[in-house]
Amino acid sequence: MLVLVEELLRHFNYTVLTFIDETGFSFTPKPTFGAKNPKHNGEICFGYNLSLIEDSNLEVQRRLNFDWVVKMWGLTNNKSDFFRKDGFFRLLTGDPKIRLLIENNKTSIEIWKSFQQEVKQFKQVRKKYLLYKDFEK
Repeated sequence: MLVLVEELLRHFNYTVLTFIDETGFSFTPKPTFGAKNPKHNGEICFGYNLSLIEDSNLEVQRRLNFDWVVKMWGLTNNKSDFFRKDGFFRLLTGDPKIRLLIENNKTSIEIWKSFQQEVKQFKQVRKKYLLYKDFEK
């Protein structure tokens, strides 16, 4: 869970929207093995190239990083289309509160802090089921 957002975005290599061009990065989606019919096939898309981020940077942070999503939310003029209407963002985050915090212009750190008490409680329960030494000492 610690790097869920980073792992998800790293899987796709880019976080993009067609209606944000202020990031300085663009690319044109093409069909691939994992996305045979990309939504914006052939269209110029803008966003952040997350493939340039080293794994070591993610390990140093040791937290979920919502910076890219928060920045893109702030840049978009098309708020109604920012989050997919099928609830996919909620599926990825597992919590509708995160979307609401982004929509209310909270910072990445404020979002991360919002669920730390729940994480702490989960870790207490988790201790009973560990088969190996806890890596978070």
